[in-house]
Amino acid sequence: MQGIVSFSDVLGVRVFDPASSETIERLVLCPELAAFETPLRERVSRLGNLRHVRFTRVRSVDVHGTGTGRTVSISFDRTPGVRLSEPLRAAERGGVVIDVNAALQVAREVLPALAVLHDSRNVVHGAIAPERLVLTPQGRLVIVDHVFASVIEKLQYPRTRLWKEFRIAVPPSAGLPRFDPRSDVGQLALAVFCLVIGRPLTLKEFPDGLRNLLQGARERVGTGPWRDMSPALRAWFERALPIDSLL
Repeated sequence: MQGIVSFSDVLGVRVFDPASSETIERLVLCPELAAFETPLRERVSRLGNLRHVRFTRVRSVDVHGTGTGRTVSISFDRTPGVRLSEPLRAAERGGVVIDVNAALQVAREVLPALAVLHDSRNVVHGAIAPERLVLTPQGRLVIVDHVFASVIEKLQYPRTRLWKEFRIAVPPSAGLPRFDPRSDVGQLALAVFCLVIGRPLTLKEFPDGLRNLLQGARERVGTGPWRDMSPALRAWFERALPIDSLL
């Protein structure tokens, strides 16, 4: 598929045609997800008429080529802006400071939007992470890639494998992971937690190291020095993060 690559991650490669009059971006899926074309079409059909300022509009599922050259892509309205994974990487390098209040504002804006998704469409996102939250030039947060929960669930990967291969965090559960509103809240909380501590998690820090990381976590206000995380914020993370119980 021709076009300029705007972003790539474990889900696939996003391309757009700058010469086209259409403001469409196509996500060419990785082979693991492309194998589930039918449930993808069902989810896209369910969300195709969702009009919400916090969600990019999903258009269609498209198939290109045949045989070994066959690809499956999903078309979205293109959302220009910066994925939150970019300032997070810059913060890790010391290039920017992420204020704790700015990080918490992400939760304040995204949680109500997720409630709309859960209540009006009876679906969940399933793959929330900093790279799937876009800050537009107008300062608006937009949630992208919100069609994968049912497909990722069909992979039937255990929790640790989902994290290592797809960087998707899910709460502990008996048996294989299930995606529900709690898993969305946990993924959002983890994204906010990373913003607060100023870096992404390593592969080894989830799930087993998350509790220890929370216990020693610190926060920054403005450009001030690091300080101990407030008890109230720590308590919220304790409830919301996809973390193993002490019991």
